[in-house]
Amino acid sequence: MAELIKQHEREKQQPELARATDIITPDAPVMLDPYEAGAVPLGGQLDALATISAGRKVKKGNSFIPQISRDGTIYVHDPEGRAPGLAEALAENDNKRLVIAFPSHNWRDFVQQRFARYSATRLEGYGDHEQFTVIGPKGERTVYPAGTPEYELEVRNSKNAVSVYFFLARWGGDDIENAAPQIYFPDGFGVYRLRFTSRNSLRNLLATIRELQGLTAGRIAGVPLELRLVYREVADPTGARRKVPVWTFTLKPPGQLALTNETFRVIVQRGLEAGESLKLEALEPPKETLEDMEQALLRGELLEEPVPVEAALRPEPKAAAMDAEFERLGREPEQPAVLEPDEDALEKLGTGYVPETWTRNWFAAVEGTPYREDAARAWLIAHITDGRYDSLAAVIEAGEEAAQQVYNATLEAVERWRTLTANIRAIAEEHAIYKAAALECLKEGQHYELPLLERCLEQLESLKRTHAEVDDAEQPPLLDG
Repeated sequence: MAELIKQHEREKQQPELARATDIITPDAPVMLDPYEAGAVPLGGQLDALATISAGRKVKKGNSFIPQISRDGTIYVHDPEGRAPGLAEALAENDNKRLVIAFPSHNWRDFVQQRFARYSATRLEGYGDHEQFTVIGPKGERTVYPAGTPEYELEVRNSKNAVSVYFFLARWGGDDIENAAPQIYFPDGFGVYRLRFTSRNSLRNLLATIRELQGLTAGRIAGVPLELRLVYREVADPTGARRKVPVWTFTLKPPGQLALTNETFRVIVQRGLEAGESLKLEALEPPKETLEDMEQALLRGELLEEPVPVEAALRPEPKAAAMDAEFERLGREPEQPAVLEPDEDALEKLGTGYVPETWTRNWFAAVEGTPYREDAARAWLIAHITDGRYDSLAAVIEAGEEAAQQVYNATLEAVERWRTLTANIRAIAEEHAIYKAAALECLKEGQHYELPLLERCLEQLESLKRTHAEVDDAEQPPLLDG
């Protein structure tokens, strides 16, 4: 059915080809559509009952104030009161976690992405990897195709607004015999939506899909995952540090059960069976519209930690490249078996630890410094860990706690390096006599070792003081009268 719909969309864009009425099969549900001058196929599109996010707007006096979750609380947006069951499921877990299941094996069926640029009051533009549409104050539209300078500028100043559609799931019991995941519909047959603009959240989702599909021959529909909101400290290219909310998607057995090879095999196999029994692949989540995004903006669903435009953040990989990666992940299953996970896979699925994210964050933190180079990087890692680790790879392999500690220490070291080198260069500019000594401090091979830079700065400041004393001694005495 999904392929039928795609074919119909292609034919709408190419009127010289066959009409939609020519692709109707005898058993396909259809709708008579006067605008199509015939019958069009209907997909099993589901309704989005409510939305969850890390932000909202709360009324204060006559205005609405943005509010971003700071303690892991998940906010529900249900203006029509259609999803009390979702609110109840969250309340049972202190509003800080949900057990969910995806409705399809293919990411394209439950993840939708769109570039969005917006102010506090309105949507100013939106687009994808093909074009970007700017919305003027009076509603006028200007479209910039991909590849143009205007498109690049608009995309750089936008965020990737992501919608992830899911079902609610729960456990039949807390022991291995009864650890059967169930997909349930407390608010009627429909999906819920998660909104975010966090790049790290999207990476977490991608990593979870990759790990699961690598072990299940591409199948993930029905597998129960725990959805949580955590906080990680990141730095932008200006060096500014902040904590941002990040969504994690982890495989957590019920109760006190640990995630082992045995529990993994049991809960994943049973989850896949639940998905197959509901024929989830035949269902299709709703399509995002411009009005959906405008309403999301008004309700604060897109609120997360703000990223200043002036930081000129490096753009993420092109959407086409992201699509290609997801296309690889969304391929048809090659075999029905659930494979045996290794320790690394269990850690990633059970904790939400994504090594690739920490590697990217670390290199972003040292951008513009010598620590991107092999020798300087090895020195810095050994220096800030007192020799416990001698490479970034060793830190990443040690797990998320080590990665976070080293990342935080790296931010401090980079800040110290920037201060030291800036002060050394400032002294070099004051007088030619200091310049040679300053350049010696910053020469290749030692310009990244903080203790050496500190000693160099002390020597330069001492030389500066001595030079000032000599100058004072050589000044002629002032004459009276």
